[in-house]
Amino acid sequence: MKHQALLLVISCMTLSIVLGGCHVEINVKEEEEGFLTVKNRSNVTITSIFIAAAEDDSWGADQLKSDILLPGAIVTFTIEPGAYDVRVVSEHHRDFIYEADISSGWTTTVAIRFR
Repeated sequence: MKHQALLLVISCMTLSIVLGGCHVEINVKEEEEGFLTVKNRSNVTITSIFIAAAEDDSWGADQLKSDILLPGAIVTFTIEPGAYDVRVVSEHHRDFIYEADISSGWTTTVAIRFR
């Protein structure tokens, strides 16, 4: 695809010289998604992870659904870029809230360490 676009631009430049004008518009689609990785670096099992836009009043659904995140395990979510709050709940019903800024095409990592 990149080679075709480059060939089109070179052809247009050549025609521009010969014919006196040519317009080519190339739209490159940028990544529209970001990634949030949660690493369980504690010795406690994580039972729930909630991800909500920073401006939301509710947490919404548990992103782990019926799964769990064992000590040492990692899970990655694909989400739209923006500012998010991440709520992590342990098997002992302790929870922590983290802030995460998700950028298009990038991975943001939250490392969980329950004490």
